[in-house]
Amino acid sequence: PYSHLFTENLIIVDKGIEQIVQLIDNITNHDQRTTYIFTSDHGMTDRGSHGSGHPVETETPFVIWGAGVEHWTSLNDDVSNHVAIDGVMVPSWDINQADVTPLISALLGQAIPKNNCGKLPRQYLNASKAYVANAMRKNADQLFQQYYQWRMQSSQKWFQWSISQKETDYVTIINKIRNDIEFANNESQYEKVITLCDVLMDVTLEAIDFYHVYYKNELLFILSFAMLGWLFIVLGKIFFLEDIFSEVDKKILFTGFVVIIVVCGYNLLQGVPKIVMFYFILPVFLWIPVLSKWRAYIAMINWKIFGQTILFIGCSELCVVAFFQRSVLSIFLVVNALYLTYHLRRQRDKHTILLFSIILSNIILAVFPMLPVVEKDSNHPFLLIISTLLWTIGNIIITGKSQENAFYRWIQFIVCVGLALNTLVSIHIIETGMVLSWLNQAMSWAFIAASLIVPLLTTVSITSRLTAIIVNLSGPFLMLSLSYEPLFLMVFSISLFIWLQSENEIFNQKEQISKLFFSSRLKTFKPVDFDDFRRSITFVLYMLVSFFGTGNIATVSSFDPNWVRLLVSTFSPFLMTGLIVFKLLVPILISVCVLRSLQIIIKVKAQTLFLLIFIICDLMCLNFFYLIKNKGSWLEIGSSISHFVIMEFTTIVLIFLYGCAKLMTELSVASFKYHGRFRYMLPFDSKSNKD
Repeated sequence: PYSHLFTENLIIVDKGIEQIVQLIDNITNHDQRTTYIFTSDHGMTDRGSHGSGHPVETETPFVIWGAGVEHWTSLNDDVSNHVAIDGVMVPSWDINQADVTPLISALLGQAIPKNNCGKLPRQYLNASKAYVANAMRKNADQLFQQYYQWRMQSSQKWFQWSISQKETDYVTIINKIRNDIEFANNESQYEKVITLCDVLMDVTLEAIDFYHVYYKNELLFILSFAMLGWLFIVLGKIFFLEDIFSEVDKKILFTGFVVIIVVCGYNLLQGVPKIVMFYFILPVFLWIPVLSKWRAYIAMINWKIFGQTILFIGCSELCVVAFFQRSVLSIFLVVNALYLTYHLRRQRDKHTILLFSIILSNIILAVFPMLPVVEKDSNHPFLLIISTLLWTIGNIIITGKSQENAFYRWIQFIVCVGLALNTLVSIHIIETGMVLSWLNQAMSWAFIAASLIVPLLTTVSITSRLTAIIVNLSGPFLMLSLSYEPLFLMVFSISLFIWLQSENEIFNQKEQISKLFFSSRLKTFKPVDFDDFRRSITFVLYMLVSFFGTGNIATVSSFDPNWVRLLVSTFSPFLMTGLIVFKLLVPILISVCVLRSLQIIIKVKAQTLFLLIFIICDLMCLNFFYLIKNKGSWLEIGSSISHFVIMEFTTIVLIFLYGCAKLMTELSVASFKYHGRFRYMLPFDSKSNKD
């Protein structure tokens, strides 16, 4: 709003308005029968964004002049506010945007649209008291008809005792005010009619809102009850009830069907919508298998399990808080470092270097959630250059120490150095105001393709393949960054890798992580214990850090089209969206690859790990269900819905990414020396030892 282009645009719009008014006046021969309304749909911040609840984004101008509009100089009373225009105090009123609809209808003398939810701002009308009173009555009657349709649906209930007292009060109050309005109108008491219509519309809008959320409390309770049953089913699947659906008690099954028939019959008599009726019977289907195994569930409960459950739920709730306060993730990371340090110090080998690495990496990573988010126009080329140099040096050192063959090391070296040089040159070209050449863009695409292929040249050792994936995904992430994001990815990857090493030391002190392979096929699995719940919580913690480490994945305002500037020079929405999503998924994909490694190390079924994560996501999802809003700014409503949807889809996305991670970690075209011979595998197979 403070740019030169914006000032020019204001002048253009102002001249355009003048031309439109002159054109209409010329066509109508200046008959003074035209009304002009000038307004907008939203405001904006100094950065040009909008959508939140800040006044500069929600308050809009509203200027009206012409036929049927009262002139401000004739208004002395009933003025809510004044605004200074060229040193003159002009009266103004704050109205809702929905109020424009009945105002236009009153000016045109036409019926108000049936779905209107606005109130006529009568202060703007230059008309007789009788006309204004009649327009207010029409507005009140239009709102009453909406309320009446809702009330008629409710009155069809067979069992009237279920009608709430609030609903009865609305009927009494609204009917009383309508009768008073009719009496005052018959007596030509137009001022009283206008006042009573104001009151009636307020009460009617409140009643309409009451019916909009008529089943809210019942649905909240019943869906919470259904979710609780679902969580018990998942827990049964994890621990002991593989056949939870196959062995259902016949008495409980019969009772369940009776309950379904009763619930359906009652709701049909009450005229409940079918979709609401479905949710009312949903818990019955979920609780039938749970109640069939109630003895097994009771046998599990003890004070230790109860305490661990409370701790588990508490951690899940803190994860919910992280969506609103990113700094909570910093506390989580520090606590996780202390917990791992405590467990490692109890072992015979003190692991001094590992202990120091855990504390340092988590403390540095904990800084990022406390930094300002990378939003639109967050362009810091200096940080980007530093990040490129650090990643390049680190990648060269990692590649040089790799146990892979010389061919892979040379290819990796060429890709790392070439990508860094091309990125630095491209940043220089863009920051100096020049146009990025097609050659630089082509090289950027070529290096991205190479980064995805090079990891296939390594063996499927956990350390070799995991480091190769991190090294090569850092390149595309660098190209799609504007600020400190690459620094975050570096610390995030280091912290994940150290966490993986720590879990290996805690669970399996005898076997080094470098001797484990992604292609290992486990035949036996250990039973689930509390540590597995802790690891699942830790993984969700890292996943949330990847969500909110540099921005907010739950809001579109965190996405900047400038991310793709090194790859796309013309507007291409689908390609740009794909690249933005790819950037957002890079940290998550790395964390899923680490989860794949963890599953091999701790010898737990992948399905079990996902079920544990599923429980956490469901607990968070249930909480977000209670936080969904249908009023407020776009940002408040959109964020509340996106939080819920993100957690709904997280497990599905993780399953998809786990499949991608499995392909990335097991697919190999590398040769591996195995007991004196070279074997070429796709993918590498470590099961056979006959050779």
